[in-house]
Amino acid sequence: MKFRLFTDLPFRLQYRLVLPLVALAFAAAVFLIVRSYIRSRTELKPGWLAALMILRTVAAVVLFLSVLKPVIGGISGEEQLGTVAIFIDNSQSMEVRDTVGGRSRLDTARWYLFGGGEMDKRLSRYFTVEKYIFGQGVSRLNNDGGAFPEASDSTDLAKMTEHVTKLRRDQGLLAAVVLSDGINNVGSNEDIFRESISAPVFSVGIGLHEEAPHGRIDLGVEAVLSKKIIMQKTKSPVGFTLSKVNAPSREIRVTVTDGEDDVIGEKMVKLPEGNGDFSFTIDVVPENKGVHRCKLSVPLLSGESITANNSRYFTVNVIDPRLNVLYFEGRPRYEQKFIRRTLEESPNIHPFSIVRTSEDYYYVPGATEEIPREKGFPDTYDTLIKFSALILGSGTTTTLTEEDFANVVRFVEDGKGLIILASDDLASLAGTAMEKLVPLRPGRGRDPGKFLLKLTNQGRRHPILAGYEEKFRSRPELGEFSGRVLTGT
Repeated sequence: MKFRLFTDLPFRLQYRLVLPLVALAFAAAVFLIVRSYIRSRTELKPGWLAALMILRTVAAVVLFLSVLKPVIGGISGEEQLGTVAIFIDNSQSMEVRDTVGGRSRLDTARWYLFGGGEMDKRLSRYFTVEKYIFGQGVSRLNNDGGAFPEASDSTDLAKMTEHVTKLRRDQGLLAAVVLSDGINNVGSNEDIFRESISAPVFSVGIGLHEEAPHGRIDLGVEAVLSKKIIMQKTKSPVGFTLSKVNAPSREIRVTVTDGEDDVIGEKMVKLPEGNGDFSFTIDVVPENKGVHRCKLSVPLLSGESITANNSRYFTVNVIDPRLNVLYFEGRPRYEQKFIRRTLEESPNIHPFSIVRTSEDYYYVPGATEEIPREKGFPDTYDTLIKFSALILGSGTTTTLTEEDFANVVRFVEDGKGLIILASDDLASLAGTAMEKLVPLRPGRGRDPGKFLLKLTNQGRRHPILAGYEEKFRSRPELGEFSGRVLTGT
């Protein structure tokens, strides 16, 4: 029996009753109420007598309905409330047989959903039910408990929670139910909650608790902590945590592979006594640039029942640590070979140098397609932007064009580095687009006369110049220079 009372949702009575029987019971209650007031009809005014009879009748109706257990929201199949998603873990760890009757965890999940648990049947009375399986990814399940796809070799709970959020956003999902053993071996457990899950998630745990005292042996990768960006062909530490249950204290070989096969790191680790989580580090040396999906693995121990947690995937972006630096000189000078030699000796710098040796020829050691020998300074911004930093020496104002200066300004504005070396023509940058990039005001030209270099009070206190004042006193010629660029206004 269904009826509505002050709400758009109907009431449903738990007990099915025939309408004539309900009417008869209601009439009997009214008769008893009227009869109970017969003796008082001479003592009460007619108005008070009618009011009390009505109040008692209402109270009797409320009590009568309470006995019948009305439920708000009992609805028919045409009036369902919304969509509920059910997610079943289909990873290899769900194949462990440690549930009631020796069934696998996956079989128990299917029993809850399709068998005696009747989860699907009961939820379908009120909601539209969508079923999914998840492991490394999430896919729609269209059958009613038949053959499942092949078990996944990993479990990514973060992917599952992301799918819940997507269903909530796109379809207005009301809630999600997750049947899983809770083993997550892709990414860190923090990834599962890195975004707020907008729909309620109800979890049904399946399988023995990890600490269950059944003599079970298990060694699993609990977490991997790696920098998101690491350097190519450079040793980088990766932290990881192993979960140990009843495993013997022994040395094991831990490996990190780029993909499934290419080993980029390995280490022998001594397992301590006792159970619990233990943290270690391993050094990896990636060979190739780009985004890589790596896997940290530990060996399968004798008697170990769960194999899915013996490895865990993590993602890193491998970059070339060397900076491409372009060094340009508009004319030969003494300092250039020392500057170029210093750049070449640095393991983190890949130098390109251009020196104009005559009006129509440039010296370009290690010339490339981007910097051919017959061309000087890069004539397009697309070529210039391939470098991380630019060093400008002498002869810039007589060699570079206004378009070149504009490209350099844009180069710096786009976050690249610029070093301007002191030279005789530094003052010539005044009035060009480059002027705003110079950390001083190059406006007064060049003074060819001699001058003495002296330490300031602040210079005397700085440790890098310790002892220089005594050296200048003993050898005055060290502080004597010819020619300087005057700055300021």
